[in-house]
Amino acid sequence: MRYSIITINYNNKIGLHNTIKSVVQQTCNDYEYIIIDGGSEDGSVDVINNFNGVEHRLEFVREVNGVSYYNDSKATNIVATKTALSSFKTPVIILLGGLDRGHDFFELKDYMKYVKHFFRLLLGAFMTYAGISHLTFNRQEFVAQVPTWLQFSPEFTDFVVLASGVVEIAFGLGLLLFVANKRAVCGALLAIFYVAIFPGNINQYVNHIDAFGLNTDQARLIRLFFQPVLIFLALWTTGGWKYWKLWLKGKFKE
Repeated sequence: MRYSIITINYNNKIGLHNTIKSVVQQTCNDYEYIIIDGGSEDGSVDVINNFNGVEHRLEFVREVNGVSYYNDSKATNIVATKTALSSFKTPVIILLGGLDRGHDFFELKDYMKYVKHFFRLLLGAFMTYAGISHLTFNRQEFVAQVPTWLQFSPEFTDFVVLASGVVEIAFGLGLLLFVANKRAVCGALLAIFYVAIFPGNINQYVNHIDAFGLNTDQARLIRLFFQPVLIFLALWTTGGWKYWKLWLKGKFKE
C-alpha cells in the first residue's frame, strides 16, 4: 500500500524544515509527500525549494562526465530500493551490496533491463567485430587460438579461423537484432560456443604463443579468466540461462 503524507504549513519555516527531515528519514519508503503552504512570508517556500534531503537517502554526490552519482545506502530493503529507482526517469546503473535479508532480488528485474540491454549490445558489437577481424585483418593472429592438435594442415587451420569468424558474426547480429525469445536461444548457444573455443585459449597459454598483444605468460593466463565472464554475459544479458538449464535437464523442446 502506498501512503500519502500531507503537511500543512503557514509561516513556520523551522517547524517545516524539521518535519520534512523527519518524514524523509522514515524507514518506510512507499509513500508520496505533499506539502501545502498557505502563502507563508517567513521563508517557508525557500525551505521547500532548497531542501537537499538527508545523508545517504538519494543523496546527490556529484556529476562526472555527464553521469550523476547518488548515495542511497539507507535503502536497505527491496521496497526502499524500488522506490528510489522509480524516482529516476533516465537509465540507471545500480551498485548493490550488503545482505539480502531474505528478500527476492527478482523484484528488481524491471530496473535492471537497461544494464542488460547495454551489455547485450556491447557483447553483440564485440562478437560482430571479432568475426569480421577473423575474416580480414586478424586472420593470421587467430591461428594462435586454433589448438595445435586441430591444425591438420595450413588449409584446414585457415578454414577453422574463417568458419569461426562467420559463426561469430552470426552470433553478434543475433544479439543485436533478434527478438527476446530467439535472443535467449542465441545467448545459450553463444555460451556453449565460448566453452567450445576455450581449449584454443588454453592452447595459446600452454604453448606460449604470442598473439593479440598477449606476449607474456602472465597476460595469456589473465586472458583465460575472461572466458567465464563472456559465458556469464551471454547467458545473463539474453536470458539464455533458462534455455541452458533446460538443455542440461534434457527438457528442451524448441
